[in-house]
Amino acid sequence: MNALSALQSIRTRLFSITSEDASVSSLLKESLNLFKFPYQKSDPELTKILWLIKLRWMAVFLFFTMSIPNLIFGYLERSNLPIYIGIISTVFLFNLFMQLVWNHRKTSAEPYMIGLHLTFDLTALSLLLLSSGGFENPFIVLFLLNASLGAILLPGSLGWPFLVLTHAFLALLQMYYLLNHPFDLQTFVIICISHLLIFSFWVVMHALGGYLAKQHQWNAQARLAAEKQDRLRALGALTAGFSHEFASPLNTAKIRLERMARVPQYAEDLTEALAAIRSCEQVIHQMNSSQMDTRDFKNKTVSTLEFIQDIVDTWKEQHPEVTVILKIEKTDRVSVPLLTFAQVILNLLDNAAEAAPAKPIIIQHQLLHGLHILTFSDQGTGFPSLVLEKFGEPFITTKSHGTGLGLYTSQLFAQSLGGDLIIQNYESGGRVILQWPSVKGAV
Repeated sequence: MNALSALQSIRTRLFSITSEDASVSSLLKESLNLFKFPYQKSDPELTKILWLIKLRWMAVFLFFTMSIPNLIFGYLERSNLPIYIGIISTVFLFNLFMQLVWNHRKTSAEPYMIGLHLTFDLTALSLLLLSSGGFENPFIVLFLLNASLGAILLPGSLGWPFLVLTHAFLALLQMYYLLNHPFDLQTFVIICISHLLIFSFWVVMHALGGYLAKQHQWNAQARLAAEKQDRLRALGALTAGFSHEFASPLNTAKIRLERMARVPQYAEDLTEALAAIRSCEQVIHQMNSSQMDTRDFKNKTVSTLEFIQDIVDTWKEQHPEVTVILKIEKTDRVSVPLLTFAQVILNLLDNAAEAAPAKPIIIQHQLLHGLHILTFSDQGTGFPSLVLEKFGEPFITTKSHGTGLGLYTSQLFAQSLGGDLIIQNYESGGRVILQWPSVKGAV
């Protein structure tokens, strides 16, 4: 019985220790979450403000807990303690109000709002230091943190004024210090070094912030391109299944109608029905030809003029009435996946011919600053406003038999090469500009 009681006691103690460890682990995890950047996809400026609110809570806790050490070491005089606590209370109330506002705010934040938050923090920090030792207080190093936050979170137009403001507040603290201390060479050196450190930290962090902003933009573009590619693969699989299921009964109906068309009394109606079926076949063919998988791209270097001339000659077999004018230098060369590049050229030629039947199409190639620029110009009425507004989305078309995939797949091809596709209207019609960076050795 005693042994059983002992085992039960040991089990209870072990369970208690495990629970305490879990509580400590949970507390540690929650503490680390205070430093976590609260990422908001829809509004990056709101993300910055929410992070500043988190950091401000930690600053309030830090300065409140350090009030006693400041008293002990003589940085904070008892007569200034009410002022010190009053400043901390003001920051506490301000942060509480800001958290309630920004956690339920539906409108987007602006960069100047971040500047206002940082300016408030800088003012509060300066007042707290002024009431607790001024320039002698070790927490003067927090000016470096404030300057670094301003450099990372603020754009250049707001970052420079904030840097000047940081230097101004630091200079005020130093002037207050000099009222009660002699100005000698050592003091002068310390003052100069403090300003140099703040400026150096700001420059480094500003460069880092610019790099992170660009990296975020590149990642967003890469995600968008990947989403488009996945969407196109799904469309390709759907198109393939649809074509397989639809082609056989459509072909059967076509054969039957051709036989029935031989009867004179039904000839007119059946001729219209056959024309409709041929239109369906053309749409299926266009959807099949629009499939593209950028994972299978393999670049090959070719003469730009010769390759495009071959594609144009093949295309003109079905469009002999259209004149295609090539403005391409004989020495120009490109390194591209040939099969998909040819499909893109055919898509853009089809679009230009449909926009302006029997009118010349101009294809021009240029190499400017390491960027290939391939332009297709027609003499039609230009792109409709719907296509311009919705450009970059699939199935956007104003044509009766169009699929809305030609420009979409062409843009995806350009983005897979690190470039882009631009559509625009000019005085004589529409223009499609395909641009991508040149591959070293292809020029």
